[in-house]
Amino acid sequence: MKPGLKRERRFSMVKKLGIVARLFSAEPGLVDKNVKMMLKLIEAFALVKKTHSEIAVLDIVIPTNPDFVDVDCGKTEQALWDAVGEVDWIRISTTQCGLFCGLLNETMTKQRDEGCTHSLVVSSGCADYVTDANIANLVAAAEAGALVTGLALNELHDSIMAGRIPNTFAVWRLEELFGVGGFDLRMENALRAKPTKLTGVEEMIPQLKLVRQHGKCLMPIEPVSAAVWNAPTDAAGAQRHKDKMGSKLVRQEYAVNLEGGTLDEIRAGVMNN
Repeated sequence: MKPGLKRERRFSMVKKLGIVARLFSAEPGLVDKNVKMMLKLIEAFALVKKTHSEIAVLDIVIPTNPDFVDVDCGKTEQALWDAVGEVDWIRISTTQCGLFCGLLNETMTKQRDEGCTHSLVVSSGCADYVTDANIANLVAAAEAGALVTGLALNELHDSIMAGRIPNTFAVWRLEELFGVGGFDLRMENALRAKPTKLTGVEEMIPQLKLVRQHGKCLMPIEPVSAAVWNAPTDAAGAQRHKDKMGSKLVRQEYAVNLEGGTLDEIRAGVMNN
C-alpha cells in the first residue's frame, strides 16, 4: 500500500509486552554510572508493571563483540547482576550482535517466540518518561492499530511528531515488524575496521516498509508530562551523543534512500495527521 491512501483499520490487543534496553560501558570508569542509570529505569518499570500486567519481561542486553565500534568493556554485566540480582521478569544477557540491528532482531525474535505481541525499545536514560500514563497511551495507540508508536522525547520532538519514531522509546508490533524483515543490517553499528560508516537510525527502513505495506501505521505520542531524556555526561559519551544528534537527519535520509524512499513517505504514514 502506498502512503497517502486511507488508513486501514487494525486492532490488536497488546497481550504481552516485552521491553528491550541496550547497555554498554565503553570503559570501566563508566560502569557505575551506567548501572545506576539502568537501576533507575528498572525501578520505573517495576512501578508501572503493577498496573500494566501486559509487561512480561525486561531484557537488558550488553553488546560484547570487539569487532564493533560500540562494545562493552567487559565489566558491566557482572556489575549489573550484583546490583539487580535475580528478578523473575528481568533478564540480563550479552550478545555478539551489533548494538543497533542485530541485538534488536535477536532479542525481539526471542520475545516474539515467547508470546510477546509487542516490544518496547527504550533507552536507559529515559526513566523519567516511564510513567503509568505514558505507557497507557502507548498501549492504547498500539491497540488502535499503530504498528509503531513512541513518545516525542524532548530533544527529538519535531522529528518524532513527523513520524520518525526512534528506538529511544518505541513500541513495535512484532508480527508486522518481522513481516518486513526486521531491522536492516545495512544500518548496523560500524565495524572498527570501517568506523566512518553511516549507522544507527535502524528504525527508519522498517518504518518505511511498514508504511508502504500498511498505509498509515505510525503514531507518535506527546508525553503526558514534561520529562528529560538523560544523555551521557562523560566527555566521550557526550561527544558521541552530540555527533549522533547532529548527523541524525543525514542518517535518516540515507537510510530511507537505501530503499528509494523519502522522509515525506514516513510523514505520510502518521496516523494522527
